[in-house]
Amino acid sequence: MFAFVEWLVVAAAVLVLFGTSIFVHEWGHYWIARRRGMKVEGFSIGFGPKIFGWKDKDGVDWAVRWIPFGGFVKLPQMITSEALEGSSDPNQAPASPMSRIWVAFAGPVMNVIFALALASVIWWVGLPMLINPPVVGYVIPESAEAELGVLEGDRILSVEGRKVTSWEEVQQTTALSLTNVVAVEMERDDTRFTVHLPAERNPLIGFKLLNLSPRDHPVVAEVTSDSAAAEAGLKANDQFISFGKVPVVGQTQLIKLIQARAGEPTPVEIKRDGERL
Repeated sequence: MFAFVEWLVVAAAVLVLFGTSIFVHEWGHYWIARRRGMKVEGFSIGFGPKIFGWKDKDGVDWAVRWIPFGGFVKLPQMITSEALEGSSDPNQAPASPMSRIWVAFAGPVMNVIFALALASVIWWVGLPMLINPPVVGYVIPESAEAELGVLEGDRILSVEGRKVTSWEEVQQTTALSLTNVVAVEMERDDTRFTVHLPAERNPLIGFKLLNLSPRDHPVVAEVTSDSAAAEAGLKANDQFISFGKVPVVGQTQLIKLIQARAGEPTPVEIKRDGERL
């Protein structure tokens, strides 16, 4: 179900962007044609039967049609428009060659401007990313972390003085630390405190990690039959806790961990129906 919904969201986004690019392209033809004094009879987004439309004061028939893969501006003075739509007025004087050139180039130019504008917005705002927040999940009872007072729900603010905003940054900063005991600043109920936690080298992966796991973990969407996951006993809705004793904090990290252990048996800890397996 999740994969299907994700597919629908992607399909809808593609249609919206595709429709917007068509509108921008055809608007370029339309705008230059009006600037050059040419007659515009219609402006349509899509092909096929009309969903809805209206006619403005200048006599332009605006329409949105059922098939969203295209669009057109009806320009009876353009050769291409006559070939596609037919000339509604045989006595209409053809546009000058220069006007036709301007109108023809206006569409692609508007697409380039639109692409640059969209890229600029993405560069400035950024793209949304799935981030696992640095909030502590399960704490092993009687562990060093539990004895130091670390509780589930504590938020990690910094490791060795470096601010962290995701659990992956917690792992990276710990792995690059020069000592086996790292200073971790935490927050609980608006109270900040610092604890010095041991960082142990993982024998399978080869770098140091804190003996803590995040509160949120990726969940198995589906398991393909005859796969290694099916043979190991994984099921849909299983929640990944660790891979090779490395706390799993996200899908991208999990993929990298699996790739690093390609072809090698590796222990995987999951959570199913509230039980760790």
